[in-house]
Amino acid sequence: MKKPALALLAALALVGCVSVDKAAVEEDGSNANPLEYFQYEVWETEIIISGYSNDGPKDVVIPDRINGLPVIRIGFAAFSPLWDLMFTPDGIHTTLTSIIIPEGIIEIEDSAFSGNELTNLVLPKSVIDIGSQAFEANSLTNITIPDGVKVIQSNAFTYNPLQTVTLPGNVDVGNNAFPNRIVEHYNKNGKLAGTYTLDNGIWTCNGVALPLTEEEQAEQQRLAAEKAAREQAKKDRIAQEQAAKATREQAERNRITQEQAQWAPFAARDTWAKGKTQAEIAQYVSGVVEAEFKGVPVDSNKKAQFKQVLTAFFMNPSQNTYNALMLYKFRRVSKEQFEAEGASWEERRKGRLSLADAMEKEGRESEQAGIQAMRRSAQNMLDSHNSLKVPYAYFWTIQALSTDLFNKLLKDNPA
Repeated sequence: MKKPALALLAALALVGCVSVDKAAVEEDGSNANPLEYFQYEVWETEIIISGYSNDGPKDVVIPDRINGLPVIRIGFAAFSPLWDLMFTPDGIHTTLTSIIIPEGIIEIEDSAFSGNELTNLVLPKSVIDIGSQAFEANSLTNITIPDGVKVIQSNAFTYNPLQTVTLPGNVDVGNNAFPNRIVEHYNKNGKLAGTYTLDNGIWTCNGVALPLTEEEQAEQQRLAAEKAAREQAKKDRIAQEQAAKATREQAERNRITQEQAQWAPFAARDTWAKGKTQAEIAQYVSGVVEAEFKGVPVDSNKKAQFKQVLTAFFMNPSQNTYNALMLYKFRRVSKEQFEAEGASWEERRKGRLSLADAMEKEGRESEQAGIQAMRRSAQNMLDSHNSLKVPYAYFWTIQALSTDLFNKLLKDNPA
């Protein structure tokens, strides 16, 4: 491809070459493209192809001689549209579809044909050195390296859909010149000649599958480690779910066990109740309750309600009837306990009344609402205690079930 003048002059200055006027020479080789499309340099008695015009045909035949001098080298990026893009991104860039390289070429320099659309390549037997990225990013599927080649530098044929690579023996092959599995196998096995073929995604040499490269092994190990980590995470998650499930199931078993233990004392009563009518059960419950509260001034309405819920429980021992029964609870106290509690309530009641009297005496009329509230509170305390006044026996409360009474009712097993 045509290179910028400054770059070309710089190259000439470095190698001591002289640019030749294309009009003053003639192409040797009737099949070659017209000489006007080529840029070249004369190095003593040899020719180096340094560029190709963007106006030239996409199918290129390189001349083997120019003005009688042999063409021995394809220069750096001489036919690469990629390098044209770097210098003239808005220009027209010819992308080659085929190339014929003549015998006599001994070196193909770096990036010489990179970035084209070459699908076929026949290298001349005269080639000795193939530069880095020389044929990178083309569409080559089959490569045969001539026996005379001694060096193939790194990335020479990367980014090609290669299917077959034939290598002679004793070639210095750089990294990634071909797929690395080929390069690594070739260099580690004495640089023996062989044909490498991609078969169902697996590279083989003379029919034998190639081992993974160190990079591929590392990648395979990484993927295996990731898979193992995912599987372990899945196992851990399943184990956690199973543990949580087991915990829930154990909690449910504990609940059932506790419930069964709770209902265990009622088993005999349940058996007995199943053979009785509601009237018989109600009669029994009434008799027990009346006997227990004989001589005790318990509120008759509350006692009647207690009989009803207790009968309902015996008729149908369930959580609902049990919960209803729990609303009717008694606490046994002695006369001394009752009087002590009453004295405490009375002391607090009198304290509130005294405070209310003092506030009125001081004329704190702005606080009349608070004074009246304090007097009502004192009266409520007195009323509440009086309603619970059951000396020597029970008073009504919602604090705790009278276990002695309830157990008596449940454990009693009448004939």
